[in-house]
Amino acid sequence: MEKINIKIGKYRFLKVLSIILICLISLIGYSFLEAYAFIITAALLLFYILFLRKKLNAVIKDSNTIKDNLTNKIKEVTELTWRQMAPLNCLYDWNIPSTIVTQAVPLIQMDKYFDADKFEKLHEKYGFNENTDKDRSTVCVQSGSILGNPFLICKDHVKRMGTKAYSGSIIISWTEFETDSNGNRRAVRRTQTLTATIYKPAPEYYYNTVLVYGNEAAPDLSFSRNPSEYSDLEEKKLEKTVRKKAKDLDDLARDALKEGKTYTRLGNDEFEVLFGGIDRDNETQFRLLFTPLAQENELKLLKCDKYYGDDFTFIKSNCLNYIRSEHSQHQDYHANPQIFITNDYDVAEKFFIDYNVNYFKSFFFDMAPLLSIPLYQMHKDRDYIYNYHYPANVTSFEHETLANSYNKNEFAHPDTNSGVILKSSFIKKNGVSDKVKVYAYSYKTVERTELVSKMGQDGRLHTIPVKWDEYIPLVNEKYMEVKPTNTNRTQFNIDSSKVEFRDFVKGISNNGKYSYQRGLFSLILDDEFGNLDVNKFDSIISNNDLKEEDNRISEINKEVSKVINKYTKK
Repeated sequence: MEKINIKIGKYRFLKVLSIILICLISLIGYSFLEAYAFIITAALLLFYILFLRKKLNAVIKDSNTIKDNLTNKIKEVTELTWRQMAPLNCLYDWNIPSTIVTQAVPLIQMDKYFDADKFEKLHEKYGFNENTDKDRSTVCVQSGSILGNPFLICKDHVKRMGTKAYSGSIIISWTEFETDSNGNRRAVRRTQTLTATIYKPAPEYYYNTVLVYGNEAAPDLSFSRNPSEYSDLEEKKLEKTVRKKAKDLDDLARDALKEGKTYTRLGNDEFEVLFGGIDRDNETQFRLLFTPLAQENELKLLKCDKYYGDDFTFIKSNCLNYIRSEHSQHQDYHANPQIFITNDYDVAEKFFIDYNVNYFKSFFFDMAPLLSIPLYQMHKDRDYIYNYHYPANVTSFEHETLANSYNKNEFAHPDTNSGVILKSSFIKKNGVSDKVKVYAYSYKTVERTELVSKMGQDGRLHTIPVKWDEYIPLVNEKYMEVKPTNTNRTQFNIDSSKVEFRDFVKGISNNGKYSYQRGLFSLILDDEFGNLDVNKFDSIISNNDLKEEDNRISEINKEVSKVINKYTKK
């Protein structure tokens, strides 16, 4: 197709060139030739050029016909490839990467979604709380457990107030008198650009991914460590650095003794320098957790240059452990099935395997600092009777994740011209469905002008206008209903394409906006009085996981698991 387009373009250029030549020859002949010579020359040239144009038109017409035929053929072949890939594209479902993780490492159990029972365990037993910060909204959540000990990968959309620089400038001019080398006094006109910069508050938005892990081992211990700048040093430089830093730790231990603090030195200087954790508040439990074997495991992880190395922050707060790694900030844990859909099998196979291998690698090395501690693997979670009953069917983390699956404009105030943070507030249960209010926090900007005084080289004070934006807070509220469904993506797509479903949705919501992911359905309501008819919904949407499709997906997952197992052995 590219070659035929180049060919058509070339002949069209020749056609235009022939027209230009006709005009030029006519003008030249009229100016310089006798009348009869002009007529003969022009006639011959015109005949030649017109003949050439006729040929060019024929070639262009044939080329356009070839192009149209090629375009139609490409369209037919493209449609055929999509039809051929449709059975595979329909099989992609939510939770494929997490299912592969469990198949590759049975020790790790991944959840379909973060349910109320898992939150209750994390909350009552380990002290994990709801995210009530209106400057932080959950956009992705994946829960699971290791030997019954719960964990949670949470990606948040975060707002913080920073500062923004605004500049303005003016040009000033003045006259100076100077005497030249001949003693003559003359006037000289001078100019200067005066610039002023001011700093004003402005919101900044970013995403933050953290792994939260609950374990009752060493329950009274808290500490923190950040990536060390020394972990990637060559062995000799590292040894020298460790000796130097060990002296600082000796001083710290002596000061702690004088001040009545708990810090005492370990026998492994390299571990203390690279891992840190010197702010620990329980020396006995710290040593119980970081045995010589655990220290050795952690050091191998920190000094490993094959994968991510020392790129993680590790915070332990009693029974809760928080891991934040640099590599995880760039990993998509949401795994929307849409990213796998294509009409090219080779591309699909490569992307599917690469994505799931990268998912596993990122997840595994977030877990690695915890898996390096033998005591954590020895401590199995015991059955627990919960006194607290979660008020909703679905956790607030999932409420916010579903809200964030929509276009932010669905919730944002009409005057918004900034980022948007969505927060959910549970209202009530509607049977097995939840009604929630979604608050959209954002800003509108109003242009302001600040006058800044600045001294010029003319010796006078000048006023410089600097335009800046004032961010005015906005809050908008909308209602949403969330319901767990026992179906898969394939069946949901079939059911939601029915006229009955579309009519059902429009009867509740004028805009007809709904979302489905990981077995959770959500619908934006028109107002607070709207309710999802659960019985009607269940009569339309199949609530029986299609075992045949699930088995076929499982077979695909097993193939990828083989790749991951092969990778982990390396």
